[in-house]
Amino acid sequence: MSHAYDLILGGLILSTGAFLMSFTLPVGVFAHSSGVSFEQKVGAYLVDIGYDPEALVTGATQVFDFSLKKNGQAVEVASIWTRILWGEKTYLATGVNVPDLGKPTLLFTFQNPGAYSLEASFRSQSGGELVKTSFPISVVLDGTNEGREPLLLYSLLLMVGVGSGYLARHLRQV
Repeated sequence: MSHAYDLILGGLILSTGAFLMSFTLPVGVFAHSSGVSFEQKVGAYLVDIGYDPEALVTGATQVFDFSLKKNGQAVEVASIWTRILWGEKTYLATGVNVPDLGKPTLLFTFQNPGAYSLEASFRSQSGGELVKTSFPISVVLDGTNEGREPLLLYSLLLMVGVGSGYLARHLRQV
């Protein structure tokens, strides 16, 4: 009976901790509203790659959204092929899904500071390349502790849950 009680008590503590943690998780909506973007005219096309947050730093998840315009009008594309290069090394090569609603979006976290380039190839329905371009990216080392506080809280709550279960069990045996 005491073992079951310890499991229930430990579960309650961990559940309460998980519930409280859900209020500390950052929630963001990204809509290219900051106006921060790479723009480049390639022939008749305007390539616009928005990014958020504005500072490109290591350890922070960057949100890149892609759009292509011709004569001021959005161009419908079937897919976007992207590459992120760090020097000569391909760090990421992937296709970006073009959703029915919203902009095609890529999430990426830079692990190292330095000079990168972001390549984007916009593809038509037939798979042919409409336009391809490349943008230089400079990523700096994140010197802040921003975004790491929830991890400390989660670790603390986990330790409290485990410790409480152990203490409850130990006190029952005494």
